[in-house]
Amino acid sequence: MTSNPTWPKIQNELLVAQAPSDCPDLVVCMFWMYQKSLIDDLMKQKIFGNTQAYVLSIKFQKCSLPHMHLLLSLLPQFCPQASEEVNNIICTTWPDPNCHPTLFEIVKHCMVHGPCSPHKPHAPCMQDGICSKGFPKAFQAETVMTVDSYPIYARLDDGHSYEVWGFFADNQWIVPYNPYLLARFISNSCCNAFSHVYSLSRYNAHINIECIVSLAATKYITKYTHKGPDRATMEIQ
Repeated sequence: MTSNPTWPKIQNELLVAQAPSDCPDLVVCMFWMYQKSLIDDLMKQKIFGNTQAYVLSIKFQKCSLPHMHLLLSLLPQFCPQASEEVNNIICTTWPDPNCHPTLFEIVKHCMVHGPCSPHKPHAPCMQDGICSKGFPKAFQAETVMTVDSYPIYARLDDGHSYEVWGFFADNQWIVPYNPYLLARFISNSCCNAFSHVYSLSRYNAHINIECIVSLAATKYITKYTHKGPDRATMEIQ
């Protein structure tokens, strides 16, 4: 989860000509409130089921935004074991802009990777001409449970693409997300794959959610929770 500098609670407190980067204390305060609310949703409201424990690490990105890595452990009976169960939690496709306009706008501004690869070869995520995050992902008809790491999420080749940051992004560019964490639902609907109308903003932030299939994938979060502060060896002459 990454802080969103466009949160209204941040924008409303800025003075004329001020940017969120001018008020790091304000950004951190707002992120802390959202972080506590998210943990409450996970541990007390049990939105993903009964939990055993969690571990988290807070760091700051180069653009000074607070960023949280959180590993959540569910009780065995609530852990997704099949592709259908994963699909109930994680989505990697564009929401319908007509049925879910608020959710669509949040996904558009917070959950699209890029541009990189051929659209922006010198993007920060590019290494040796290849996106280090693996984007764009391949189209996938259905979610496949792998033996290690993360599942291969369903990414339908439905022909839908929308302009984001100067390029057209289809489902290959969507970062895995949970609709409920991005936008609050208020009523039932039969639109597409979602069973609710998401019409109110919830966390309205970049929240990349992944399903860990094996212990091998936990090293990604573990290195952030155990590596300690950044260090450097320097020699001054």
